[in-house]
Amino acid sequence: MGFSSTINTIPNLKITHTIQGNWEANSIKETLNNLLSKNNNVDYIFCHNDRMALGAWEILKHHNLEQKVNIIGVDGLNGPNGGIQYVKDGILKATVYYPTGGNEAITYAIDIIDGKKLIKTTY
Repeated sequence: MGFSSTINTIPNLKITHTIQGNWEANSIKETLNNLLSKNNNVDYIFCHNDRMALGAWEILKHHNLEQKVNIIGVDGLNGPNGGIQYVKDGILKATVYYPTGGNEAITYAIDIIDGKKLIKTTY
């Protein structure tokens, strides 16, 4: 079940607009700015990563809506430019922790260097 179909099963919650981005903050700014210029009756913004969520917050701030609209991102990376810090700073309401798989990638790289046969897995 996809994001939209899952959200639509929740009473009193509906998706009113969707904006496509390319995972970078700037990819959603112009469209979101235009949307908020016409209708700023928004309660939540969900972004598929924390960089786009930061871009949404910047546009909300431009419209003086950063305290009214709750933003949820995805990635939950730690560090000064990560979603966890954005939550601590009050920029995002929440971030969904999405592990990067870095440990597995390093383990697989070492196995390849060591000549081990890897089992191909698709999820």
